[in-house]
Amino acid sequence: MLTAASEHYRQQQRVAALALREVRRTGNSDLVQAAQIIGAYQTISVTLTLGSTPAELAEQGVKAPAEGVVAVEALLTGPQDIIDRLVKADTDAAFEAIVLILTADAGRTAAVVDIGRRPAITGYVRSLNLPSCGRCAVLAGRVYRHSTGFLRHPRCDCLMTPTTTELGAELVLDPTDAIANGDITGLSAADLAALDAGADLGQVVNVRKKATGLTVGSSVTARAGRLTPQGIQSAASDRAEFIALLKLHGYIR
Repeated sequence: MLTAASEHYRQQQRVAALALREVRRTGNSDLVQAAQIIGAYQTISVTLTLGSTPAELAEQGVKAPAEGVVAVEALLTGPQDIIDRLVKADTDAAFEAIVLILTADAGRTAAVVDIGRRPAITGYVRSLNLPSCGRCAVLAGRVYRHSTGFLRHPRCDCLMTPTTTELGAELVLDPTDAIANGDITGLSAADLAALDAGADLGQVVNVRKKATGLTVGSSVTARAGRLTPQGIQSAASDRAEFIALLKLHGYIR
């Protein structure tokens, strides 16, 4: 992982932990206050992401001017939407998972927008901070187009590192050493035996793909008639349309 990306990871982990700590103090009962807290930490998460992108690109020696200015407030989850999500949690663990997901997804959505508004950036790699689960390790093994949705599971802490097709090849994860070092979690003894015998990690993980629980972060594609950044990823046919839709729907100005 790039030094700047590693620092960004630590910052985002800190933000998520602080958000959860503050919400816990409400006793999971004052949902209005919880929504306000989450919104405040989403703002921090978005701001940190927008600050980290230039540092990550500079470390790779990439110049990627951005079009427009990101509208931070447009990337936040509305208070009522947050409350609607929280009220569905039937256990404390589910409630806490929602807090973490909402906080982390704000930063990842900011990355979608920030990468998308920089035409010189062709894609991103999935940054892991080992140890990581097998699902994420498999996904970290390639460079993704900027318009490809970012898959994550509950409590996933992976981040997007902006890059180019050529440079990204140096940033992807080769899980061989990670497996040998015990840094890939969730593998059974049978899985490890299969890998030791030469099986591919992707094949081993995909045997259980129905239970992996991976979804595109913030999978809602539209709210109140406005496309979300993830919806724009699906709708845009090229980079020019992507940027035009970001402007049209108020994510950059």
